Amino acid sequence: MNLNTAYDNDIIQEVVNIGIGDAADALSKLVKSPVLINIPDVKIINISEVKNYIESELKNLGLFIIQDFKGTIEGKVILSYSTECAKSLLKILLNETKDILALSNIELSVLEEIGNILSGSCITSICNMVKKQVIFSLPHVIQDISLKYLINLQHELDQYESCIVIKNEMYIKAEQINGYIFIIVSMRDIKSIIDQLKDDLKKITQGKLT
Repeated sequence: MNLNTAYDNDIIQEVVNIGIGDAADALSKLVKSPVLINIPDVKIINISEVKNYIESELKNLGLFIIQDFKGTIEGKVILSYSTECAKSLLKILLNETKDILALSNIELSVLEEIGNILSGSCITSICNMVKKQVIFSLPHVIQDISLKYLINLQHELDQYESCIVIKNEMYIKAEQINGYIFIIVSMRDIKSIIDQLKDDLKKITQGKLT
């Protein structure tokens, strides 16, 4: 799904860059180590394309960390990591020296907290930029993602219109962690973010923003 102009797309890219940067800062405090990020690849797709995108782009489905948010903007965030990347992240957080072979309830709880930090920091950062407020549900982890699950997920997402897909790379203690973030919202909410930022920029240029 395309926005009206390349400028609109640039605004969303910049908003996401800031949100991801804040999420990385929050994660760095948790791991007590710098978290380096590459500039994320960002695109907006129609909600009907989500299932096909996941099937074509994510070669190793691994797991999802899902969280809903409600307020002046409403939607859902899905973090997606391969099983290997999730275990690498857990190994760093838990200061494990041995490889993690299976995910226990404790490790799943840690992943939920990671999702809470990354999703919460990213979405809150974006909302703060446009003077909007949201509250989050508790995150939950989905493992062993099947075709049936993806079909059901697609039906669940059909109430929305758009999905901001963020392909990101993080480097923590020399470990490369690749993942995807899917921010599912209405196109109305996306446009409201763009319009608010355009209005703020106009006020700045006119010296009226307080």
